[in-house]
Amino acid sequence: MKLVRLHRRWSLWEWTWMNLAKSAADKLTTATHEKLARFIDAQVGIQLPAHKKSLIEARLRKLQSQSDFGSLGEYIDYVTQRGSNAEVLTMIDALTTNKTDFFREPAHFKVLTDELPRLIQKGRPLRIWSAGCSSGEEPYTIAMVMEEFCRNHSSVDFEIVATDISAQCLATAQRGIYPSARIEPVSESLRKRYLLRSRDPSKSLIKMSETLQQRITFSSFNFITGDFSQFKAFDVIFCRNVMIYFDAAQRARLLNLFRQQLVMGGVFFLGLSEGISAERNQFEQLSPSAYKRVI
Repeated sequence: MKLVRLHRRWSLWEWTWMNLAKSAADKLTTATHEKLARFIDAQVGIQLPAHKKSLIEARLRKLQSQSDFGSLGEYIDYVTQRGSNAEVLTMIDALTTNKTDFFREPAHFKVLTDELPRLIQKGRPLRIWSAGCSSGEEPYTIAMVMEEFCRNHSSVDFEIVATDISAQCLATAQRGIYPSARIEPVSESLRKRYLLRSRDPSKSLIKMSETLQQRITFSSFNFITGDFSQFKAFDVIFCRNVMIYFDAAQRARLLNLFRQQLVMGGVFFLGLSEGISAERNQFEQLSPSAYKRVI
């Protein structure tokens, strides 16, 4: 009996040691992280700093566990060297944070409403770009704000272009269906006019109305490789909490491209933690992280 117990203890110790050794060997190494960071930077310009290596590893570990690859290194090597476009985008989805809300940074929508009388041009619809629209809460919020403005200005027409690189986020945005908890920031009056509640109360889902959905065109766009000139000029651009993922050179490049896509006097919104410094002479600040093109 003692030999049996000793054998079992030894087997358990050996199994534990082997799994710990395997786990240690499958950590995201500095070399692999640097290779991955260069690949993602080249693909979409997003930075993967070394201090976020543990977070990166945890997110990719979920994808690797769903694949046929036995180690994290093998999975990363495959996607970065031979992965399909869909596989690369799935990895990018996992590495980016797509946090957004309805009426996020509400002061921006007050600025938008205040600037609309100046921006309206006779003979054409007002054009708004939600650049980096994530799962759609931002463009639907813009559509609600615009529809409310149009209630008192019946001659005003508008269109919204909403883009993102994430196929998963765009699919959610195009469906326009969200858990009811997500609409907490939306006022009761707007809910009654623009949101549809599921007939099955157990599902607790909300759908955006056709009135909102028909105003928005969703499409995929890559800020690094995409052709900005494919778009007509915009009167308003929202690009909030996107620049934080890029290095200084890419931010400067993107700010210049966005400026070129704005009509003169057009309004540009960034995230509250973002701002314009070197390009300040090209914009006039309207409020924190809200700017008007002047050059």
